[in-house]
Amino acid sequence: MESFKEYLRSDEGYIVIGFFFLMLSLALIFRNSVYYSMANTLWFCDFSLVLFSIAFFLRNLQFIKGLINIGLLAQFIYILELILYVSFGISLSEIPALTMNSGLFNIIYSVSIHLFSANLALYVTVRRRTKRISLMYSGLIIVFLYALTILLTPPSMNVNYIFSSEFLFGLNIPLYIYLWPLLAFIVLVIPTYRLQRYLNERYS
Repeated sequence: MESFKEYLRSDEGYIVIGFFFLMLSLALIFRNSVYYSMANTLWFCDFSLVLFSIAFFLRNLQFIKGLINIGLLAQFIYILELILYVSFGISLSEIPALTMNSGLFNIIYSVSIHLFSANLALYVTVRRRTKRISLMYSGLIIVFLYALTILLTPPSMNVNYIFSSEFLFGLNIPLYIYLWPLLAFIVLVIPTYRLQRYLNERYS
């Protein structure tokens, strides 16, 4: 088991993981063409599969760390919300209901990518130092995804919750659409960056 862990953390292991994320990306195209629309590909948890694949192929550690900075907390919230919806019928958004009513393949696929993508990347890189440059990668990814979402998706879909804050218990935050990149950085990136630094010290 220990040798397998070390293999995943080797350069060759990074290539294998890159192919794993590439396969998930191809499955994503199928899922969105059947169950949703291609605009759904720009949800971060979907779009990050392509970015994780590229980052692992390039063996760019801080690029990987930057993606974890954004995705880990978001994916945890998704899984927590799904558990609350299945167990108690409670949800903060329409996402759990859409997931659970969209067919067995989509349920398995959606839950799997939220459980394993950022978590797998964290598991593989947890012993490697998280540097401040990962924050730059996170910021650039957020701005890039923000621009693509604004340009290519309709406001009615509220992809990445960029267009409206009403998913937060109906709150209407003034200038929310313009503040979104900063809010995403503060709420998602900074706490996860600090968590990664803590885990680096604990497990290195």
